[in-house]
Amino acid sequence: MPADPSEDGGCGRDGRIHAIYDWASTAPSTAVAELVAIALDQDVMACEPLHTYVDTVALDDMFMTESAATSDITVSFDVEDHRVTVHSSGDVVVLPQ
Repeated sequence: MPADPSEDGGCGRDGRIHAIYDWASTAPSTAVAELVAIALDQDVMACEPLHTYVDTVALDDMFMTESAATSDITVSFDVEDHRVTVHSSGDVVVLPQ
């Protein structure tokens, strides 16, 4: 689980949602799905499946390796009308476009 986005200053005035995850315990695809649901003000199960927008297996594989923990990897993609950015540090940001 991430730090609560509200504790992290994660719900900004610009609509930005930000949380920090531990990739050893949370898959990046799960993290993105959770934050996109928050951004869309929907239950995660009511949202369009994430694999519609990004290859979730590749996303998880990219960040859940030993080498990713010591690398500076960033991936960005669009989900509905939001830009999602995932960092190897565990940061996930969802920003309305």
